[in-house]
Amino acid sequence: MVRHTGSRAELMQTSAEVLFPLGALTAGPHNRFTTCLSWERIPAAYAAQLGSTPTARTLVHHYRAVSPTGDVTLHAVSYLSPTAVTEIPLLSRYRRHLPHHSRSDLRRLYQWMADAGMTLEHRETLTLATPGAGAAASPRVRIQRHVRDQYHRTLEISRIIPASGDLTYQFTAPAKPAFQPAHSG
Repeated sequence: MVRHTGSRAELMQTSAEVLFPLGALTAGPHNRFTTCLSWERIPAAYAAQLGSTPTARTLVHHYRAVSPTGDVTLHAVSYLSPTAVTEIPLLSRYRRHLPHHSRSDLRRLYQWMADAGMTLEHRETLTLATPGAGAAASPRVRIQRHVRDQYHRTLEISRIIPASGDLTYQFTAPAKPAFQPAHSG
């Protein structure tokens, strides 16, 4: 977890459970969360990475953290690849029943992926976008996540955009095995 306080960031311990959308769930202790699932066109910039075409549709998860005053404190949009939707049984059910599940809870998505035999790699890119010339606004942070499986297939691309102000961002990834030097015999 990274906590941004003023001009510095602190590394913090993370919990053992990895929930989807990774990092977005720490948007604030008093926030309420809204989610929405829909079938949407894959953006042209993501189509090849998701193993599809820009004219195809895929399952898209929208996540918003809303403060007690009604302000959106964080917004995340996750594009799930057609491969993920096909190979993960708990996702493929949305092909037929999405209207009945448009507010479904996908917090356990990464566990569903593991249950489907996928070993995940998370790659995060954090971008600090400075405001335009003459703008009095604070710099904006954008987070983009790519989750791939052991076959290097992209399963998820997420854009996470926190609102201005303090930022707490949590990142958890499975530990890789330690390097074991070869024994000389």
